[in-house]
Amino acid sequence: MKAEGRSPDDELFALLAIADRLLREALAESLRPQGLSWNEYLALRQAAHRHPLVSQLARELGTTVAVTVRLIDDLERRGLVMRRPDEHDRRTKRVEPTGPGLSALRDARAALATATSDLWADRPLGEAAQFEQLLVGLIARLKDDRRSTRARP
Repeated sequence: MKAEGRSPDDELFALLAIADRLLREALAESLRPQGLSWNEYLALRQAAHRHPLVSQLARELGTTVAVTVRLIDDLERRGLVMRRPDEHDRRTKRVEPTGPGLSALRDARAALATATSDLWADRPLGEAAQFEQLLVGLIARLKDDRRSTRARP
């Protein structure tokens, strides 16, 4: 269902934007019983994986440092994360999950796994893995393109 004057790329970009929005909504809905928003889940996930600086976390979430600080403040008030001084620069803080934060992350991952499984339930076997491979390739290509663009004089 192509609109007049739209290129195939326009259609692909529109489809990706729609899929992104709908997927985020579906996954956020599956996190609601755990009491987490999508960004809170992503912050917990990054904290457990990398213990990022707040500025790094903001970049990874695609938000400002101010928004990320409020997010971390809320997670900290709820006992899910803590800030620790960076071992190389004590003026900066790293975000780490607490025991309850790791437990909430496990519960959230289980809820997301169920939601993802439900999304692919009526699709042919292997289609989800194939889609994941395509996305991994696309992401790698986009990251490579960004690196090569930044490296140019």
